[in-house]
Amino acid sequence: MLHFSMALTLISLPYAIWKLHSWTGIAVAAGALVVYAAGSMLLEKWRKHRTRSWPTAQGAVVDLENTYESGGANGARYWRISFRYNYSVNGTDHSGKYKFNCVTESAGKKAAERLTGATVNVHYNPRDAAKGVLWEDEVWDLWF
Repeated sequence: MLHFSMALTLISLPYAIWKLHSWTGIAVAAGALVVYAAGSMLLEKWRKHRTRSWPTAQGAVVDLENTYESGGANGARYWRISFRYNYSVNGTDHSGKYKFNCVTESAGKKAAERLTGATVNVHYNPRDAAKGVLWEDEVWDLWF
Protein backbone atom coordinates (compact mmCIF):
# COMPACT_ATOMS: atom_id res chain seq x y z
CA MET A 1 0.00 0.00 0.00
CA LEU A 2 1.45 3.37 -0.98
CA HIS A 3 1.50 5.84 1.89
CA PHE A 4 0.88 9.51 1.17
CA SER A 5 4.16 10.42 2.84
CA MET A 6 5.88 8.14 0.33
CA ALA A 7 4.22 10.05 -2.49
CA LEU A 8 5.80 13.25 -1.14
CA THR A 9 9.17 11.55 -1.33
CA LEU A 10 8.48 10.46 -4.90
CA ILE A 11 7.53 14.00 -5.88
CA SER A 12 10.81 15.38 -4.55
CA LEU A 13 12.84 12.45 -5.97
CA PRO A 14 13.68 14.11 -9.34
CA TYR A 15 15.15 17.09 -7.50
CA ALA A 16 17.19 14.77 -5.26
CA ILE A 17 18.46 12.81 -8.28
CA TRP A 18 19.48 16.03 -10.01
CA LYS A 19 21.46 17.06 -6.90
CA LEU A 20 23.22 13.68 -6.57
CA HIS A 21 25.08 13.78 -9.95
CA SER A 22 26.28 10.16 -9.72
CA TRP A 23 24.94 6.66 -10.25
CA THR A 24 26.17 5.64 -6.81
CA GLY A 25 24.22 8.44 -5.18
CA ILE A 26 21.12 7.57 -7.21
CA ALA A 27 21.43 3.89 -6.22
CA VAL A 28 21.79 4.83 -2.55
CA ALA A 29 18.74 7.12 -2.74
CA ALA A 30 16.67 4.44 -4.49
CA GLY A 31 17.78 1.86 -1.93
CA ALA A 32 16.86 4.18 0.93
CA LEU A 33 13.42 4.70 -0.60
CA VAL A 34 12.88 0.94 -0.91
CA VAL A 35 14.01 0.36 2.70
CA TYR A 36 11.67 3.12 3.92
CA ALA A 37 8.70 1.70 1.99
CA ALA A 38 9.38 -1.84 3.18
CA GLY A 39 9.84 -0.65 6.76
CA SER A 40 6.55 1.26 6.70
CA MET A 41 4.66 -1.73 5.37
CA LEU A 42 6.29 -4.12 7.84
CA LEU A 43 5.52 -1.78 10.75
CA GLU A 44 1.83 -1.68 9.81
CA LYS A 45 1.73 -5.46 9.34
CA TRP A 46 3.41 -5.99 12.72
CA ARG A 47 0.98 -3.58 14.41
CA LYS A 48 -1.99 -5.41 12.93
CA HIS A 49 -0.54 -8.81 13.84
CA ARG A 50 0.21 -7.72 17.42
CA THR A 51 -3.31 -6.34 17.88
CA ARG A 52 -5.12 -9.06 15.91
CA SER A 53 -6.53 -10.71 19.03
CA TRP A 54 -7.37 -7.45 20.79
CA PRO A 55 -11.07 -6.66 21.27
CA THR A 56 -12.57 -3.66 19.53
CA ALA A 57 -14.72 -0.79 20.71
CA GLN A 58 -16.56 1.80 18.67
CA GLY A 59 -14.91 5.19 18.85
CA ALA A 60 -15.99 8.65 17.76
CA VAL A 61 -13.80 11.00 15.73
CA VAL A 62 -13.47 14.38 17.48
CA ASP A 63 -11.30 17.49 17.09
CA LEU A 64 -10.53 16.86 13.43
CA GLU A 65 -8.02 19.27 11.89
CA ASN A 66 -6.98 19.63 8.26
CA THR A 67 -3.84 21.75 8.15
CA TYR A 68 -1.69 22.80 5.20
CA GLU A 69 2.02 22.04 5.58
CA SER A 70 4.45 23.91 3.33
CA GLY A 71 7.05 21.14 3.26
CA GLY A 72 9.99 23.39 4.00
CA ALA A 73 12.98 23.87 1.73
CA ASN A 74 12.20 21.10 -0.76
CA GLY A 75 8.79 22.61 -1.46
CA ALA A 76 6.73 19.44 -1.10
CA ARG A 77 3.33 20.61 0.11
CA TYR A 78 0.77 18.41 1.79
CA TRP A 79 -2.28 18.46 4.00
CA ARG A 80 -2.13 16.81 7.43
CA ILE A 81 -5.32 15.29 8.78
CA SER A 82 -5.19 14.82 12.54
CA PHE A 83 -7.93 13.88 14.96
CA ARG A 84 -8.61 12.50 18.37
CA TYR A 85 -10.94 9.60 18.94
CA ASN A 86 -12.89 8.77 22.07
CA TYR A 87 -14.01 5.29 23.07
CA SER A 88 -15.39 3.60 26.15
CA VAL A 89 -14.51 0.20 27.62
CA ASN A 90 -16.46 -1.16 30.61
CA GLY A 91 -17.78 2.31 31.43
CA THR A 92 -14.35 3.96 31.39
CA ASP A 93 -13.67 6.62 28.78
CA HIS A 94 -10.41 6.66 26.81
CA SER A 95 -9.02 8.67 23.93
CA GLY A 96 -6.24 8.49 21.36
CA LYS A 97 -4.73 10.46 18.50
CA TYR A 98 -4.29 9.64 14.84
CA LYS A 99 -2.81 11.54 11.90
CA PHE A 100 -1.95 11.03 8.25
CA ASN A 101 -0.98 13.10 5.25
CA CYS A 102 -2.75 13.84 1.97
CA VAL A 103 -0.84 15.01 -1.09
CA THR A 104 -3.61 17.04 -2.72
CA GLU A 105 -5.97 19.60 -1.31
CA SER A 106 -9.00 17.76 -2.70
CA ALA A 107 -7.94 14.54 -0.95
CA GLY A 108 -7.50 16.47 2.29
CA LYS A 109 -10.93 18.06 2.00
CA LYS A 110 -12.54 14.73 1.11
CA ALA A 111 -10.89 13.03 4.10
CA ALA A 112 -11.94 15.81 6.46
CA GLU A 113 -15.54 15.76 5.22
CA ARG A 114 -15.95 12.00 5.48
CA LEU A 115 -14.17 11.63 8.83
CA THR A 116 -16.08 14.42 10.57
CA GLY A 117 -18.31 12.69 13.11
CA ALA A 118 -17.32 9.23 11.84
CA THR A 119 -17.20 6.08 13.92
CA VAL A 120 -13.92 4.15 14.06
CA ASN A 121 -12.98 0.69 15.28
CA VAL A 122 -10.53 1.04 18.15
CA HIS A 123 -8.46 -2.07 18.84
CA TYR A 124 -7.53 -1.91 22.52
CA ASN A 125 -5.22 -3.91 24.73
CA PRO A 126 -7.35 -6.18 26.97
CA ARG A 127 -4.84 -5.72 29.83
CA ASP A 128 -4.81 -1.92 29.49
CA ALA A 129 -7.81 -0.49 27.65
CA ALA A 130 -6.17 2.95 27.51
CA LYS A 131 -3.78 1.54 24.89
CA GLY A 132 -5.87 1.61 21.75
CA VAL A 133 -4.84 1.70 18.10
CA LEU A 134 -6.55 2.36 14.80
CA TRP A 135 -5.67 0.22 11.83
CA GLU A 136 -4.62 2.37 8.91
CA ASP A 137 -6.64 0.47 6.31
CA GLU A 138 -9.81 0.77 8.40
CA VAL A 139 -9.38 4.54 8.68
CA TRP A 140 -8.73 4.83 4.95
CA ASP A 141 -11.82 2.76 4.19
CA LEU A 142 -13.90 5.46 5.87
CA TRP A 143 -12.94 8.18 3.41
CA PHE A 144 -11.78 6.52 0.19
